[in-house]
Amino acid sequence: MSSNQSFQRLTALSMFPQRTRDDPFSLADLSFLLGRRWRTLLLAPLITVSLTAVYIMTTSPSFVASTQLLISPHVANGETSLALAEDTFIEGEIEIARSSDVLSATASRLSLTSDPQFTEPASLRERIKSALSSLVTTSEHSGTAQSSSGDALLEVVIDKLRNVTWVRRIGRSMIVEISASADTPQRAAEIADTLARSYISKNIEMKSRAAKQYSDWLQQLVTEQQNGLTKAANELAAFRANPKDQYRLAELESQAQARRALFESTLTSFTEARQRISSPVSDATIVSPATPPQSKSSPRSALLLAFSLLTGAGTGLIWAIIRHSADRRISGRTQIVELAGTPKLASIKTFSAHQKAGRKAPADPAGKGAPVSQLPEMQALSPLLFNLRRKRKTAIGITGVNDGVGASTIARELASQSASAGARTLLVDTIGGDRSLSRLLNHDRAKGLCKAISGEASLEHLTVELAPNLYFLPCGARGSVAPALCLGARTSELTVADMKNGFEIVIFDLASGEVTTDAATIGPELDTMLLVAAQGRTTIDQLSKLASDLRQVGTDLAGTILNKTSGA
Repeated sequence: MSSNQSFQRLTALSMFPQRTRDDPFSLADLSFLLGRRWRTLLLAPLITVSLTAVYIMTTSPSFVASTQLLISPHVANGETSLALAEDTFIEGEIEIARSSDVLSATASRLSLTSDPQFTEPASLRERIKSALSSLVTTSEHSGTAQSSSGDALLEVVIDKLRNVTWVRRIGRSMIVEISASADTPQRAAEIADTLARSYISKNIEMKSRAAKQYSDWLQQLVTEQQNGLTKAANELAAFRANPKDQYRLAELESQAQARRALFESTLTSFTEARQRISSPVSDATIVSPATPPQSKSSPRSALLLAFSLLTGAGTGLIWAIIRHSADRRISGRTQIVELAGTPKLASIKTFSAHQKAGRKAPADPAGKGAPVSQLPEMQALSPLLFNLRRKRKTAIGITGVNDGVGASTIARELASQSASAGARTLLVDTIGGDRSLSRLLNHDRAKGLCKAISGEASLEHLTVELAPNLYFLPCGARGSVAPALCLGARTSELTVADMKNGFEIVIFDLASGEVTTDAATIGPELDTMLLVAAQGRTTIDQLSKLASDLRQVGTDLAGTILNKTSGA
């Protein structure tokens, strides 16, 4: 297909089509986010799972054993608030089971004062607290007795024992469950059973003490009633020896019988109280003793790992979204025309050096080894080139927003495609140095733009023919003034108009706007300017600033070429 036919086929296209509104969030946006932030999305779960794994490996396992008791409340059946009385009684018994006396008895029976689990600080906070307490105790009470030290140790053991034991009522039943946690299954069962037995002993002791107090009171009452009965019997016997009034005799006999009946009732109660002292009965009975558990209760490895994985994934996703929202670098889906005020002309995929080296140039029909485009990714520039020719934009400047975005490569490819299409094309290097087109195309300083600007030689003698219709003007030996500055100021023997008279298309490779002001200097002399940005490197603020600076000096800005993209 000839260049004219290609041009006619593209005349129906709009010059630079752009989307005028944001697309709704789609799977493509999610896929782009995942592809851009996959390291963050993987790193966060990896960190949380690793920390959890370290916690699981360094934390001593704990086992929980439980003992069940049946509580028999002494509540009269005729009470109107029977349920309330039972609840009150059960709650009181639970508090008794968690009292310091019961815990102290449990600690003494199991010799917990010599158990490292209850005497040594487990956490860092406990160790710091213990160390500070020791310092304060040493400084304020240096002469503390050994018994006080033992009491303090027992208090520590009781506090830890209270933290590893639980007493609860099962539903609305009369069953109370006592649970204990320890570092071994056997120890957990021992603590739960011993705590239950200590509670039963405390219950029996309390009932025995109450019965003894009641018995002492009854004993005193029996003595008083016995004395009263003796006095009443003596008065009755004296009055019977000389009865004068039958009514008085009947009254004395009645008083004596009443005192005898009261004395017998009190004596019976006193006997029962003495029996309760000698053989007390507890209100609680063990219905299910504790057995060593078969598996640990904590840490729950599977649950912790699953939770840490979900937490890490959620944290990573949130962090990735925050970073993505705050990232001002241009991406393939960035609305450049709306954010920077410059249309996106083309997107060029990134390619590796291995892919580039593995591709061979097509054969040149003219036999001069024309450097036509070797990269299929660069074919996206063809519509742009034809549209520029259609708009009679023949003097074209190409500059990168940053260094290393591929502006020189794009300038070379545009010139190559223009020459392949049959247009007499001049590629001008205004940069020079090690990273310029002059060095890339291996041209020395014998010919160059600098000599043409100073008038040492004509343009025809300084250009190098690379291929049919493709000519290259190296930069040559640069002086103190940049070649682009001389062309922009019109103070040189050679002007942009002279170049346009001898060639159909003139393409200028300019230094990046991040380094020099060459683009702003020569921009007004050119027909149009193309900006080159790199995905993931150039920020939207840098692009917007360069575009604004070029417009302020009167440069015609065609748009932006997005290079090194991950998609089309």
